[in-house]
Amino acid sequence: MDYCRELLHTLNEFRLENHLCDVELIVGNNRFAAHKNVLCASSIFFNGLFSSSMRERQENTVNLKQFPVNIMEDLLTYLYTGKLEVTEATAQDFLAAADFLLLPKLKTILESELEQYINPFNCIPLLHAAKAYSCQRLASVCIQCMKVSFSEVSKLEEFSSLNFSQVFELISSRDIIVQSEEEVCEAVICWVESNPNTKDYFTKLFQQIRLFCLQSDYIRGLLSNELLDERCLRAIELSKHHTPTSPYLMKPRTCLDDYIDVVLLCNRAFDPAVVCYAPCLEEWYEFQPIAGGISWQCLAYCNGCVYAVSGNGWSGCINPASHVHCYDPSTNTWAAKAPLLHDADEFGMAAIGKFIYVVGGHNRHGVRTELLQRYDTCTDTWELMSPLHPARSGTCVVSHNNQLYVFGGSTNDKCLTSSMIYDQLSDSWSQVAPMSYSRSSACGIVVSEKVFIISGHSDEAYGTNSINDIKPITACEVYDIRTNSWSSIPDITLQRSNAGVVHIDGKIYVFGGDDMISFAQQGESMEYFDIESCKWSSPVEFSDLHVTIARPRACALRLPKSFVQALNNAI
Repeated sequence: MDYCRELLHTLNEFRLENHLCDVELIVGNNRFAAHKNVLCASSIFFNGLFSSSMRERQENTVNLKQFPVNIMEDLLTYLYTGKLEVTEATAQDFLAAADFLLLPKLKTILESELEQYINPFNCIPLLHAAKAYSCQRLASVCIQCMKVSFSEVSKLEEFSSLNFSQVFELISSRDIIVQSEEEVCEAVICWVESNPNTKDYFTKLFQQIRLFCLQSDYIRGLLSNELLDERCLRAIELSKHHTPTSPYLMKPRTCLDDYIDVVLLCNRAFDPAVVCYAPCLEEWYEFQPIAGGISWQCLAYCNGCVYAVSGNGWSGCINPASHVHCYDPSTNTWAAKAPLLHDADEFGMAAIGKFIYVVGGHNRHGVRTELLQRYDTCTDTWELMSPLHPARSGTCVVSHNNQLYVFGGSTNDKCLTSSMIYDQLSDSWSQVAPMSYSRSSACGIVVSEKVFIISGHSDEAYGTNSINDIKPITACEVYDIRTNSWSSIPDITLQRSNAGVVHIDGKIYVFGGDDMISFAQQGESMEYFDIESCKWSSPVEFSDLHVTIARPRACALRLPKSFVQALNNAI
């Protein structure tokens, strides 16, 4: 190693003495002697230049007029010896040279060096440099600095030099640090007004503002701004009905958010207990119990409250009526509501607007039904809508916009692959692309125009297509609402029929379930699917819970952080 260092040092001495040099690099009015073979060995750019038929190969001169003179000597020293002294003043010039000369190792070194100098007042120029020279890591650090210091950065003159995509990335992020949401709105208005050609982008940016966090006086003043179009005004009107407990609407900036996402889980085993899981805290809590002795079939968030709907239970069980209870976060109480028109068990349920829909199921005698029952949360009344044929139980039901999506289920003789859509506006059913597997008692969740269908059980596993031969499956698939097509995702780790599922912050959490053969409970474990990485986590046991949640029903909800932390731990 000493020999190598000594050799490089000697070659650099030869360069400084112009000994055996065979090329000159021209920078401004200055000429720098060098050796072609050393330059070729050090730089992909020089290797290509001197190996081609370009004139520099014949003339033995290279004009580097775009390089600052003050860095050229140090740059050559690096090419010969690998040593370089960088300061904050010269780092960007070296980065430009490293990019031009195709020196990836030097670019990496310079990225690390520049990261140390990033602050709110230079992060925008450094972001532009990072983008110009394809330094992804440096760009990410600059963006992070802008998020953390958004209050300062958004007031700088340089903020107007950001393009739409960069501004959108900042405005749409929950992680920007601000004193109030008004700062974000002002930043958007100033950026658009500083860039006259960007007025068409205003509505898209405005839709990322947490309007429900704006003060009423500020909104009144905002209404006179000519940038607001009909879509903006409608968004302002809708924001007046925002409920902070909703898990599906846009969330406040993290720094302004006093609420956290939790999962409520209740048991289908005639147990009044309700437990609450907070993913961000990784804690379990005991929650306000419901009325006892009832087999709760489904949970749904609707109109600012959580609704628990029970069926009649299995034949022979003491549960002759169908019960509906409503949890109001503002009072922390459960209240009884009007029961189902027709008792049912093993049904699917989902909410659209102010309505809750109960799909299919079977009655206390085990007879499957095609009924679609609709509950109006405002009037506390039920009505029958267009039935779904054939009669089925164990369906997976989700909602999107004004439609219900019903997947699979089982008839009297088989599990189904069918996928059906119910349109609320026309009160009608239609069929879409079927699933790849027949399945019943699967769980499903909608995330960004896609429906994730997870596990369940199937009769295809035995090849008999008989409802008497069922087996849980680990296969999962995704339905794309826009293209009416299916794709597969990795299998879930454990077989989970009748599991509970929610989506929170890019992760799909699956709780409990059973294997439908030995009825071995997976109720003491959960796992989650990370949508971005397309991977399942390893199952996490929670066997120390004070209550069991076999065959749980789950619902996502947002509750005040202080309220959740005041609950009793369930472990």
